[in-house]
Amino acid sequence: MKLRKKMFLRFLMLIVVCLVLMLLFVKEVLLSSYLRIDEAQAKKTMAVVMYAIDDEMKNINTNMLNYSAWDDTYQFVQGHGSPDYLDSNYPTTMFETNRLDLVLLVDEDYNIKYGQSYNPQQKAVRSIPTYFRNQDNLRSLTRFANVTDTQMGLLEIDGQPMMVISQPILTSERQGPIRGAMIVGRILSPAEVERLSLRTQKSLAIMPAGQVAPPAGPPGVWVNNLSGSQSKVYGIVHDWEGGICFIVSIEQERVVYQQGLKTILYLGLYLLAVAIVAVAGAVIATDRLVINRLHRLVENIRWISRNRSFSARMEPSGKDEIGELEAEFNLMMASLQQSQKAIRDAALLDPLTQLPNRVAFHESLVGAIDHAKRTGQTLAVLFVDLDHFKHINDTWGHDAGDQLLLTIVERMKGALCSNALISRMGGDEFTVLITGFAANEQVHDLAVQIGAELSRPLRIADRELKITASIGYSFYPHDGSEAESLIKNADLAMFTGKMHGRNEILGYHDEMREMIEKQENLAMYLRSAVDQEELFLQYQPIVNISSGETVGVEALVRWQHPILGRVSPLDFIPLAEKTGLIHSIGNWVLKQGCQDILALGQPDLQLSINASAVQLEEQNFIESVMDILHETRFDPRRLKIEITESALMSDIQGVTDKLQQLRDAGIEISIDDFGTGYSSLHYLKKFPLDTLKVDKSFMDEIVATEGDSTIAKAIIDLGRNLGLNVIAEGVETAEQVAFLREQDCHFVQGYYFSKPLDFPVLEVFLAGKRLSV
Repeated sequence: MKLRKKMFLRFLMLIVVCLVLMLLFVKEVLLSSYLRIDEAQAKKTMAVVMYAIDDEMKNINTNMLNYSAWDDTYQFVQGHGSPDYLDSNYPTTMFETNRLDLVLLVDEDYNIKYGQSYNPQQKAVRSIPTYFRNQDNLRSLTRFANVTDTQMGLLEIDGQPMMVISQPILTSERQGPIRGAMIVGRILSPAEVERLSLRTQKSLAIMPAGQVAPPAGPPGVWVNNLSGSQSKVYGIVHDWEGGICFIVSIEQERVVYQQGLKTILYLGLYLLAVAIVAVAGAVIATDRLVINRLHRLVENIRWISRNRSFSARMEPSGKDEIGELEAEFNLMMASLQQSQKAIRDAALLDPLTQLPNRVAFHESLVGAIDHAKRTGQTLAVLFVDLDHFKHINDTWGHDAGDQLLLTIVERMKGALCSNALISRMGGDEFTVLITGFAANEQVHDLAVQIGAELSRPLRIADRELKITASIGYSFYPHDGSEAESLIKNADLAMFTGKMHGRNEILGYHDEMREMIEKQENLAMYLRSAVDQEELFLQYQPIVNISSGETVGVEALVRWQHPILGRVSPLDFIPLAEKTGLIHSIGNWVLKQGCQDILALGQPDLQLSINASAVQLEEQNFIESVMDILHETRFDPRRLKIEITESALMSDIQGVTDKLQQLRDAGIEISIDDFGTGYSSLHYLKKFPLDTLKVDKSFMDEIVATEGDSTIAKAIIDLGRNLGLNVIAEGVETAEQVAFLREQDCHFVQGYYFSKPLDFPVLEVFLAGKRLSV
C-alpha cells in the first residue's frame, strides 16, 4: 500500500509536469504564432493605407500631365501665352474636379507666373501659403534630373499635411528644354481622410507627428494592443525632406488573437479532462511500466514544443489509458494543424466567391512557371473584367452586384476545364491560369467560350439583363517569363479591348502599349474638342419613299482636329463613351441640332439624334434632354432619339422606363441598326418604340443576294406588324429603292438621295423640297 501510494504521488507529479509542459507549449508556440499573425495582418492593413496615399499622389501626377506637358503652358511661362489661357484652363471647377488646394506655375528663375490657392470644400479662394512664396523652397521643389523627372511628396503646410507634386513644364511632345515647373497640392483635409477611409474600408485618423511617440528603433509601423479585442496600428508618413510629416492610425479588431484565446481555453479544458483520466489511471498503476510510458509521453511533448511541429504524431504504446492519451493528443495536434491551415486558407481565399485571391493566384502562377521551366509545359493567363459592373452596383446595390458575381463565377467554372485555376483579383476582375493546352488557338477559343457564357441573359434583382466581359490573355514565356509580367500583360490586353468598345477578346502583343498611349493622347485632345469648337454636325436627309419629300434629318457628329485632321467617329465615339465625355458631347449635339433645325424655319422637319448605352445609363439623362429642349424651345414632337439593340438589352427594365418617360414627353424613339444585334421579339413588343431602322448591311447587294432580301423583307414586315414606321438605311441604288417601294417601306436614307451635308449645304438641299424616287 505504501509503495502504491508512493507510485501514485510520483504519477501525480508527472501529470503536473505534463500539464505545465502543455501550457508552455501553447504559450510559446500557439499563442505567439497567433500574435505574430495578428500583428502582421495589422501592418499589412497599414501598408494598404500607405499605398492608397501614395497612389493618390500618383493619380494627381497623372492628371496634371495634361497641363504641364502642353504647348500653351510652355509658352505662358515664357510670357508668350494666349490672353485667355488662365481663364480657360484654371477655373474653380478645375480645382474642384481634381480636388486641388494649390496650383503654381513657376518659370526658370523661380518666379511665380501664376498662383492660386483654393478651398474645394468651402469653394473659396485663399492666399498662397508662405512656404511657397520662398524662392529657396521653390528651388528645392523643382530640381529635375531630366525632362521625365517628377517630384512628389508630402509637406506640413500651416499645420496640415499636403500632398505636393512638381512637374517640369514641357511641350506637348514632352520635350525640353525645361522652362519652369507646375506645382500642385492637395491638403489631406477631413474630407480627404474620409475619402481614404472609404477607399481602404478602414476608419483612419491623421494626427501631428508629436502627438504620438513612436517606439525606439527605426520609425515605421507599430501596433499598440488596446485590449484583448482591439488594437491600434500607427504608421509614420514622411515629408518631402525625409522627416516625420504626420502619423496615421487605424483601429483594428484582433480577430486572430481572440480566436487564439478561444483555442487555448478549449485546449485547457481538454488537458483538464486528460489529467482526470490520467489520475484515475494512477490509482490502478502497479508497476514502473506506467511511469516509463508517461516519461516517454513527456519527452515527446517536449520535442514537439522545441520543434514547434503541428504535424508531429505519437506512436500508440498500448490500448490502455496512456495509449488513449497518446491517441487523443494526436487528434488534438491534427485539430491544431487544421486550425492553422484554416487560418492560412482564410488569408488566401476571396470571402465572397471562395475563389483564390490575388495573393494565392500569384503563388500558384509562380509554381506553375517553375514547373513549366522544368518540363516545357504550356501556360497562359486570362484576365477577365466585366463591362459596366459599376453601373449595376450603383443602380441596384451591392447585394445585387454580389449575386451577379456569384452567377458569373458559376458560369466561368462551367466553361472551363477542371485543371484551370480561377481567381478573383478584386471587384469585377478575375484571372484564369490555364496549363497543358496543345496550341495557342485553344486558349483563344476557351476565352470565346467564356465570353459567350457570360453574355447569356441572366436575371438579377428581379430584372433581366445582359452583361458582357472584356478578356485579355498572355502566354508563357512569349509574353513574359515572370508572374507579374504575365498578369500585367494579360491586363493590358483586356484594357485594350475595353478601349475598343468592350466585349472584346484580345491576346497581348507589344504594339498594345503604343496603341494605348495614342488613345490617351487622343482622349486628351477630345477633352478640349467641344470648348475649342472642333466638333461640328452634318445632316443626312430622311425621305418619304412615296412622296419624295424630305421629312427629317439625322444629325451626325464630326471632329476636325487642327493637328490630327478629320478624326473618324469610329475612333472617337467609343473613346468618348469610355472616358465619359459622351455625356457632354451628346448634350452639345442635341443643343446644336435643335438650334440648326429651328434656324431652317421648316416646322414639319424632324431631327434624329443617336444616344449610346452609356448615355442611357446616366442618372440624369432624361433631365438633360428636357432641359435642352426647354432652353432651345424645340418642340419635343419634332425630336427622334435613336438607340441600338445592344443598348435596349443592356438593362431591359431600366431602359424601358427611361424610353417611356421620353415618349410621354412627345419624343419619338427609334431602334437603330436593327438586325445586327441581339434582341428578343418577346421584349421588342414591350419597348416603347415608334420607328425601326433596317441596318445598311441588309441593303448591300439586296437585289442579287436572296438571303439578304429575305431578311430585309422579314424586318420590314415585322416593323409594320408592330405598328412601327420603317426606315431603310444605306440606300445607294435605284434597284434598292424599287425593292423597298415594293415592300411598302415607309422611309429611306442613304447616298442615293444625299450624303451627310454641312448645315449651309443642307439649307440649299431642302430648298428643292421634293426628290425623284
